[in-house]
Amino acid sequence: MLEVSVTGLSELEKCERCFWYRTKRIYAPKIFPTILTALDGLQKRDTALRTQKGQDIRWLHEGTPLPGITKRMKATYNGITLKGEIDELVKVSSGYKVIDYKSSASPYELDKANHYYQTQLSAYAFLCEQNGFSPVVDAELVFYCPYFLEDKNAVFEIFRVPLTVNIPKVKMLLSRASEVMQMPSPPLGSSCDWCRYCEDRMRYR
Repeated sequence: MLEVSVTGLSELEKCERCFWYRTKRIYAPKIFPTILTALDGLQKRDTALRTQKGQDIRWLHEGTPLPGITKRMKATYNGITLKGEIDELVKVSSGYKVIDYKSSASPYELDKANHYYQTQLSAYAFLCEQNGFSPVVDAELVFYCPYFLEDKNAVFEIFRVPLTVNIPKVKMLLSRASEVMQMPSPPLGSSCDWCRYCEDRMRYR
């Protein structure tokens, strides 16, 4: 059975050659500061604790978070299994809303947010629906942006950026992922700096 992560699916959309190298366990270098990982964990814990205590959540305008659910999910489509871990799922009156936390100097404009994160949030929506949380009617990025620092305490402003969910796009990408993963050599077409780096690494393995 073929498997792809939500991160891998997003990479497929950006560069099919990079995605093919990823399936061969050849990765371009990634720089992801550990401070962002720590902030992500704090945001999740804060939401869970506030929900348990019945306290207000600053970014939540409607609905109830479901912190107790299994957030690592899998779903199979057309012979390929998608796997991923959502940050937050909120029950709203018309269904469910997928939330993903981001830490940034400032929130992204809507067009930029959709460009970089629509596939990721749509893939999470697909996973939720396939695991019984249907329909997913909305998705949001919740940006935590540093605002003020005093006496070793940091204050963050919170911004909500709604995204468009496109599940048909996810299904199309999953079908294409299956095709690319079974290719004996990288797909033809334009290449980027990172997949040229991966090509060099593969040549000297």
